[in-house]
Amino acid sequence: MSFEYLQPTLRSDWDRTGWSRFLPFEGEVLWHVFCDATQWGIDGDIAVLFDWQESMHPVLSPGAGEREWLPEPRRRRPPRRVIARLLADSGEEYPTTVGEVAELGVSLGLYRRENDGTTVRWRVPAALPLPTEVLPMTLRQRRVEDEYRWLLGGAEIARDLAEYLVDCGEAPESVTSVRHLADSLHCEPDSVRHGLEYLCAPLAGGAFIRVYLGNGSRRRRQVSPERLDVDDPCVIVPQWRKLWKRFGLVWHLEGRGEFLLLGHPVQPLPDEGRE
Repeated sequence: MSFEYLQPTLRSDWDRTGWSRFLPFEGEVLWHVFCDATQWGIDGDIAVLFDWQESMHPVLSPGAGEREWLPEPRRRRPPRRVIARLLADSGEEYPTTVGEVAELGVSLGLYRRENDGTTVRWRVPAALPLPTEVLPMTLRQRRVEDEYRWLLGGAEIARDLAEYLVDCGEAPESVTSVRHLADSLHCEPDSVRHGLEYLCAPLAGGAFIRVYLGNGSRRRRQVSPERLDVDDPCVIVPQWRKLWKRFGLVWHLEGRGEFLLLGHPVQPLPDEGRE
């Protein structure tokens, strides 16, 4: 079987779907196995693939420093056993060659094979099956998978909203509406609500903003963005320190004052006004 040497499209497309993250460790191992089996020109016995992975991806090697956060039994579990258990639970036959690993991903619907006669290309389909449709999962694993899909679905519009707040002058609070934000970002109101909900939710890593219904200082109450009508006046109160940490405080330039935030040089607020 002939493989392309490197196909970053397959890896990046699959990674963006979040499918590989449905299990904290096993999903990462499975993702590496399928991506490496279809991208690097490795062929022959499956042991060759695992040996190559352990040299290229230390996180997959038993006892690697990046796995110290895992419980001891899981740190000692080699990728071969992880794959064997996952496939046994799903009723799939354990592959013995790299080619069979690549074909297994096709049979599970995770990607498709395109052969032009000389080169085999692998492409991620427009809609991947959910992990629950491919491998058996516990209730906890289903909840984790649902949370990741929710987070990934709102991350892009949340980043746009954060950048918009920066462009508006990093005010301590901003009076706006869902319709105004949708028009400014050229997106649908539902996308704005989803992005605001993402920024409000502790699940996303900390509440980055607070949203209040109303535009006065006395008669306003905190509200879930999903309950906002498109024309409801609302007040967004950013938590700037958290926003900077999560969405792009990527470089500290000369002196104390200037930061590169989300690709734009901006002036930070005084220390006492950031929280």
